[in-house]
Amino acid sequence: MSRQVLTVAADGTGDCRTVAQAVARARTGAVVSIAPGRYEESVTVAVSITLSAAEGRGTVELAPRRGPALTLTGDAVMVSDLVLRGHDDELPVVDVPRGQLALDRCDVHGSSWAALFARGGGSLALRQCRISNPAGAGVVATSGTESLLEDCVVEHLGTSAVVAGERGRISVRASRLRDARGNGVLANGQAHVLVEDCEISAADKPGVAVEEDSSAVVVRGTVRECVVGVFVNSTGRTVLEDVTVRDTTGHGFVVGAGSSPTLSGCRGERTAGHGLLVTERSRGTVKDCVFTAAVEPAVRVCGFSSPVLTGVVVRDAEGTGLLLEEDSAAELDRLEVLDAGGSGIVIRAGANPLLRRATVARCGGHGVEVSKDGRGRLEDCAVEEPSGSAVHVSGHGNLYVGGGRLRAAGAAGVHVAALGTLTLRDTSVEECAASGVQVDAEGELAAARARVTGSGEHGVLVAAGARAALNACEVTGSAADGVRVEGADPVSLIGCTLRENRGSGLRQAVPGDRLAVEGLTSAENGAPDA
Repeated sequence: MSRQVLTVAADGTGDCRTVAQAVARARTGAVVSIAPGRYEESVTVAVSITLSAAEGRGTVELAPRRGPALTLTGDAVMVSDLVLRGHDDELPVVDVPRGQLALDRCDVHGSSWAALFARGGGSLALRQCRISNPAGAGVVATSGTESLLEDCVVEHLGTSAVVAGERGRISVRASRLRDARGNGVLANGQAHVLVEDCEISAADKPGVAVEEDSSAVVVRGTVRECVVGVFVNSTGRTVLEDVTVRDTTGHGFVVGAGSSPTLSGCRGERTAGHGLLVTERSRGTVKDCVFTAAVEPAVRVCGFSSPVLTGVVVRDAEGTGLLLEEDSAAELDRLEVLDAGGSGIVIRAGANPLLRRATVARCGGHGVEVSKDGRGRLEDCAVEEPSGSAVHVSGHGNLYVGGGRLRAAGAAGVHVAALGTLTLRDTSVEECAASGVQVDAEGELAAARARVTGSGEHGVLVAAGARAALNACEVTGSAADGVRVEGADPVSLIGCTLRENRGSGLRQAVPGDRLAVEGLTSAENGAPDA
């Protein structure tokens, strides 16, 4: 049996004068071909048919004065090349309470809270469509049946471009979402969104927001010129792969409210806030991500959060590269912090991170700075060419450094300032402009098997009021004394070697009986020990 074809023309030259008349006559599988013109009618379709513009895209406009332009109550409808325009300030242009509505190469212009709405058991399949709605959202889905946008443009929105709420499911592929007063993509409730190969730009709220118990997978996307790039504030599963956020007026990636997302191969570029902010007891995994040219600390972990960061690179931060604070407990492996304008890593306010195999190089401040009750462990880390000290500990800070290399600091290699405590194990301190290790009054150092070479001043300088214990340490090639003790406070050297220093191997500037020396080797120095 041949397929039924009905033609619509307002001038009476077709089978019907209105689209609604043709739909009422159409059998399942029929094609309704519509002649050019503007049809001010609201059409409800209950059978599986095809609606198309007879002379191509943009020649037919369905624009009722009130109500939706198109409502689907049947199983499936295909619509191609039509312009659907809404004038009702309360109802969407397209309403799909059941079935699947496929729109190909259509233009949809809304004037209410949503341009297209999939609800109940309904779903949308949009391909090569252009959607706008200055009064509200572009596409909203609360239906558990998955909707799809592919190769679409959603722009000029009064709120968000794509919204999945309740138990809604939406996949967005190869689309451009731009100029939204809300989000580019918003998921909340228990909804799920999949975003692939999309570009999101110029949103007044986060480009992608995942809230409440919703979940999201975002792959190979770009978010630019938004307030925040990606905001994860959900208990649901969120995965971000190869997502680039750039030129935000706020942060790049924000993880909050106990969320635990996975970020892999993501980039944050030129963010006015942090490149990555993890807060509010959040966790998650961040792997092989790069954050460059952030105005605020490129990566900040705070608020009792405990993420795991692996292979993360921070470059060209205007100030601090990595800020760990507020009782956070991050684990970081193979971190690189390069060319930060301020200190490379700052640990403070009760933070207690573990850093393994990190590299910090060419920072404008200290390499690693610990203060204000900060704690932590550095294992097998390298700090090179900081303008300040490689490691600086003060203000009730307490740091363990093991198996690392600290080289070419512009100040002291290791500086333990007032109320700082440092444990140094199996670490090399090399070619620093000032003393290799400096311990100020009220500072405390415990060093074992440390090697201090080529210091521009003393190898180890222990100020009056400081405490230090050196065990099996080696100090060579200092421009002044190898170890200089300036006070009468407890200092011990056990099994240490002091060689080829231009001054004395060991010099006690103030006589006292609290300097304990055992098994000392002091040879080939420029002056006798004193």
